[in-house]
This record gives sequence, C-alpha cells and structure tokens, in this order.
Amino acid sequence: MQLALLEVSHWHFPLYVDALLAAGVEVVAVSDRDAGIRAREAERFAARAYDDPLALIAAEDFDCAFAFGRHAEMPAIGHALVSKGVPFAIEKPAGLNADDVRALRLAAEAKGLAVAVPLVQRFGALNDLLQRLVDDEGARFTSVSWRFFAGPPERYLENGSAWMLEPEVSGGGCLINLAAHFVDLSQHLLGGPAARATARTAAVLHGRKVEDYALVSFATAEGKTATVETGYCFPAHPAKREYSFSLVADSLYLRSDADGVVIYRPGNAPPERVAVDHDSDPLYAAFAARTLDDFRFGRPPQAGLAELEAAMRTMDAAYRSAREGREVSA
Repeated sequence: MQLALLEVSHWHFPLYVDALLAAGVEVVAVSDRDAGIRAREAERFAARAYDDPLALIAAEDFDCAFAFGRHAEMPAIGHALVSKGVPFAIEKPAGLNADDVRALRLAAEAKGLAVAVPLVQRFGALNDLLQRLVDDEGARFTSVSWRFFAGPPERYLENGSAWMLEPEVSGGGCLINLAAHFVDLSQHLLGGPAARATARTAAVLHGRKVEDYALVSFATAEGKTATVETGYCFPAHPAKREYSFSLVADSLYLRSDADGVVIYRPGNAPPERVAVDHDSDPLYAAFAARTLDDFRFGRPPQAGLAELEAAMRTMDAAYRSAREGREVSA
C-alpha cells in the first residue's frame, strides 16, 4: 500500500511516525512548506518531497493519504484528495467551521470514499471501558463533564506552528483545537447531538488573539447534558496537561483519578477501580494503525467526517454563544 503524507510540520505528526514506520506501508511522497522539515521526513521515509500539498496530490500515484496542515487550508487539501479518488485521514478540524466539514463530507460521500478523523478519544482503554458498561450493564449516560487543560500557547511558536495563534488561519484557540474530542465523545455517549449550547471564552491568561480558556455546556433534545472545559492553562511542565472527567449514568457514576477510572454502583460494594492510561498521545498511533487496516480491508472508519461535522456544529454554536452572551440553538 502506497501512502502520501501531507503537511508534516503539524505538531501531531510526530505521534504518528512510529506507527507508520511499523505498518509496512510505502510512503511515496511528503509535503510541507518548511524546507528543513520536508527534507527530514522525506529522508526518514525514503520519499519524494514537495513544498505544496496540491502539487503532490496532482503529481503522485498513491493508495491513501494522511493529511494535516493549517486549518484554513485543510478544505482545499481534502477536496483535492476527494477528486483524486483515494481514501484518506485528515486531522481535525478539517476546516474553520462545520460548513467546511459538511462540504467535504458530501463530496467524499458522493465518491464513496472513506475519510477517517483522529477523534482519538474513540480509541483506547477508556472508550473500551465505556462501551463495555453500555453493552454489558446497559449503562445509559445522562450527564458528562470533561476538563482538558493543555500547555501554554507558546509551544506553537516553538514547534513551528505560529499560525495556531492567528484566528483567521486556525479558526480559534483552545475550543476549536481541543474540545472536538470531548464534544464528540459526549454526543456519542449521550446518544445524540446538542440541541442548545452555552459557552464562555477568555484570552486573559496569555493575552493572545485566540482564546486560552473555554467552557461549553450543552444539552441534547432529551435534556441530557455535557460540560466541556478546555484551555491553554497548564504550565510548560513535563506532566504536559490536566485531564479529568466525571460521567453519570442511570446506575453508575464514574470519575477519573491518577491511575484510571473509579466506578461507583448502588449498594455497599466498594468502588471498582480500573487502570486506564489517560495520556492521549499514544492514541494517535492506535488511530494510525487502525486506519491503515481499515483502508487495506475496505472497512469504514471508526470516526469520520460525519462525527467531526456534528462536533463542529456544536462548537460553532459555542463560539456564537460566547460572542452573543446567551444560550443558542446548536
């Protein structure tokens, strides 16, 4: 299987490298506007290098692609891959808003193409645990709450992604960048999309043009609720981030702790403790391996543009609520 890698200076790309090298695929070409980075990755994969992803797509033959890039440029990359007629993975948010994602989804569906999106909280031990509780115990989640505080925005300056701090290119800050994972997982667990949303954002901590804190609350049509809190609030520290959650079901209560998940059930039995690694970084390798297998065997992706579009629709509503200072329909 021959693979193209597009815009490899993206800060998530290093999380994919080991999985791609282990997968036994042939990387035929890489692209990036940064000459040093594209030369390094081309050498690593023994591939041809391009400074323009659209030129690579037009010139090369390949079976599938992994696409990254600046958020404002992702729709053009995605539509070029659709026109090429190859399945691909594209980093979220795949555009600046839900309408960008919808247009790409419709184009891919018209061609019958699989498009995978690394909504990585759908992968790994936590998702497996939650699915087991649904399947084996009939858990019906009614309220969920997540907090994900990553490091300061200066890290984007240090890793060559200064565009992340320019809202016209990135679409925003911590909300569009971090919240999609937890909005998606919330809507999955609650069994439906947001019907209305309320949000507040702030750029007080770092004083950048993009928000460094966001609090989103939304409810489904059934009245099930979710809270997603994200920020660039964690210091530059080896611990990297804070990640915590609490999940309410009709017969269960789950909360995170340092070692994994604690599950409380009715009665006098002690809580169940399940070891779960909360570091999301390894989930990108799991996503890469699973996606390559899906492409190889013609399986639909575990998460794709439909799921991303639903999450982006909620985040669009959250940004609108924050601007207008009121609850909005999602």
